[in-house]
Amino acid sequence: MIPALSLLLPLIWPPIVTDGRAIGVAIGVAGVLLVAAFAIAEADGYGRASAAWEIKYQRREADLTRQRFSELDRQASANAAAKAEEAKEIAALEARLQALGALAVQLADEAAQDPRAGDICLDGEAVKRHNRRIAS
Repeated sequence: MIPALSLLLPLIWPPIVTDGRAIGVAIGVAGVLLVAAFAIAEADGYGRASAAWEIKYQRREADLTRQRFSELDRQASANAAAKAEEAKEIAALEARLQALGALAVQLADEAAQDPRAGDICLDGEAVKRHNRRIAS
């Protein structure tokens, strides 16, 4: 801005000295030059700031995307571990259910073979069967 004004000043200066109306024109030209220099500087500053913020925004978006995918990976691995644990528990419960089913069949067979099964009170063998059923 200063070099441009120093080049234009000799063109503006002689009319200021010789003509009174030229002072208004010179002030107007100086004002226009000042506003133009300010606009150029403002646009340049805005462009630089905009570029800097755009870079920061892109970095932030990249970080958020990286964090999102990291969280999705963590959730997927946690879900897979939970599914594996669930499968183990289901297998254990199914084995327990089969064992209880076999015990129920065994106790029913023993009760059917007991000659005193129809009596009103329980004998020793019936009590043992009952306790085995409760203990399991």
